[in-house]
Amino acid sequence: MITEHKKGVIEFIETVYLKEMMDLVEYPEAPYSKFLIIIQGIEFLGACQDNHIFEKEGLSRKRFRKGMVLMGEKYCDFLDEVNEICFYRDFRCPMIHQFKHNQKKITLATKAGINYEELHLTKNENGQLYIVLEDFYADIQQAAQLLIEQINQGKYNLEKLSEPYLTIHKIEEMRFISS
Repeated sequence: MITEHKKGVIEFIETVYLKEMMDLVEYPEAPYSKFLIIIQGIEFLGACQDNHIFEKEGLSRKRFRKGMVLMGEKYCDFLDEVNEICFYRDFRCPMIHQFKHNQKKITLATKAGINYEELHLTKNENGQLYIVLEDFYADIQQAAQLLIEQINQGKYNLEKLSEPYLTIHKIEEMRFISS
């Protein structure tokens, strides 16, 4: 028999989205890869809030926006296409589809070497918005915790939230079964 570990949405948020991503953020190397993974997770937060199955196509913009709203008021100026800098247009889409961000509008940074100044979501002398990895992830953590609270309080009583979200198999057992 194959041993499975099925993670529901809340367990996935707690173990993968929060713990594993925190381990990644704290790892001293590969800052760009960290941004790439983190920006993908915002859409997941939004997907947990709608009535559609997770696999439903054509909802990326709406789901990303819902995830950003969950991150708090300080992100409101970056939600919509009419904004000078739109996280969906200038950060999320280029990162996912082109493996880069809009470098004319956004500067990615880490706290290493900036003396922990409050730079996150401020603009530099060229008008580029700083997104500081550690601060950005701290806001994502708060959004994820808020989402867990809302799910536990029954705000999102959706069938998809009670189903397994991620299933992990032990590879050794799978080899034994398949041979």
